[in-house]
Amino acid sequence: MIKTVTIICSLFLLSSCAEDIDPSQLSVTIDGYQSWNKVEPLLGKVPGHGDTYRVMFRNELAQSYTGAGQYPLGSAIVKEIYDLEGADGRGALNYKAVMRRMDAEANPDLPIMGGWLYTQIDNGTEEFQRDLCWDSCHVRAPYVGAFFDHSYQ
Repeated sequence: MIKTVTIICSLFLLSSCAEDIDPSQLSVTIDGYQSWNKVEPLLGKVPGHGDTYRVMFRNELAQSYTGAGQYPLGSAIVKEIYDLEGADGRGALNYKAVMRRMDAEANPDLPIMGGWLYTQIDNGTEEFQRDLCWDSCHVRAPYVGAFFDHSYQ
């Protein structure tokens, strides 16, 4: 029963605070992201993504981050979030979490938080903004809005 209530509450939170984003209007695109630098597998329980199998893709600007100061404007990170199951750990794709480092002053109509636009793509192409990413987790991130420094890979 507690698990059911937890799932229902999580779905409610995930559906709140979201608005559609037209990615064709953004200056930082994720077109062709699967050809970017790939970090895999990222396994186990992490805030916001649970106990999952994650594949992270970073564009050249995000990959160039040295860990000093802010990520460069134009950085983009796409995380494919999969169920954790089976022999290799990778189950079904749940959603894609997207982070774009953008200038809030140059984009006053976008919900940019901490210098990042957080969006999600469910099983389709519709992309929507996610306040919850910033409010629940990334506001506390040690690497200026990102939890992990993968610049060594």
